[in-house]
Amino acid sequence: MARFRRSRRGVLEGLPLSVLISIFVIAIGTVLVLSLFSYARMTSLSQIVVSTPAGTTTNGFINAAPTQLKVTAWAQSGGVLGGVTIVLNGSSISGRALTSANGSAFFWIVPVLHYHASSGELTVTGIYLPSVSLASPPQQTTTVTLMVLS
Repeated sequence: MARFRRSRRGVLEGLPLSVLISIFVIAIGTVLVLSLFSYARMTSLSQIVVSTPAGTTTNGFINAAPTQLKVTAWAQSGGVLGGVTIVLNGSSISGRALTSANGSAFFWIVPVLHYHASSGELTVTGIYLPSVSLASPPQQTTTVTLMVLS
């Protein structure tokens, strides 16, 4: 049986070194896990905003003519969000792009309506796959539908 001797040098003399290392590792691990949780809460997709050179369009109308679309992705925190996959479908349009660090992706589109059709739909979808998803869902999707008029 080990005996602890009395010493005036310090309290930690009798503690095994493995206990001290374990306490240190647990403290560092706790700090790392808590910092990952705070990071995961900051990065979640809130909405996407579609705009044209004429102004902002949200669930609105665009003409069946060559047009440039700017799609901006916004985070729950209120800032722009880069790394969001933007997918366009409808009115003979199919496109995919990734938002840049400023949260925007640009498309040059030429909507085509079916024969004798006076309108069509263009669906703009934002898909965000966060790299750390502890507090947010693994995939977040937001969709905006625009009416295409002839």
